[in-house]
Amino acid sequence: MKMAKKGDSKNDEICIRKVTASDARAIKNILKITPEFNKGDYLTCMECLDAYYDGLPNYAFICAEEAGHIIGFICFDKCEIAKDVYEVYWIVVTEESRRKGVAKILHDSFLDFVRRKHARAVFIETESCQAYASAQRFYEKCGYKEVARVKDFYDIGNDKVIYGLHIA
Repeated sequence: MKMAKKGDSKNDEICIRKVTASDARAIKNILKITPEFNKGDYLTCMECLDAYYDGLPNYAFICAEEAGHIIGFICFDKCEIAKDVYEVYWIVVTEESRRKGVAKILHDSFLDFVRRKHARAVFIETESCQAYASAQRFYEKCGYKEVARVKDFYDIGNDKVIYGLHIA
């Protein structure tokens, strides 16, 4: 268990930990109320969560908890077909906890983990539409660079944007 502070008050401590089976309802609720997520996003994330709970090595989930409530999570995996590469699927933070450093705390905890595993690179993909502009700015602030773009992937005018961060 890792503690991180997002402010000066003791009430601002955030616990970063692995997601457990008892967190399923909270994760589902966060997904349902996340405005950027559509039904396909929700179903795909739930499939990943089910695989994680079943003990399959494909996916990992780390959550941020504050005052006993999950306020965000990150889902990622180690790419099995590339040496020492990790992929981030989602960094999700509740609306009321956004712009308070929670995503950064989650991301930094993830980077600490993959560095200990000797990762050489991390990749994240997102949509190019306006709804994901803040996510794109966040990735860029974290040091990611756009490495590829697939035109009209999600819809006409909505590209898939792939960001990469080379660690070693």
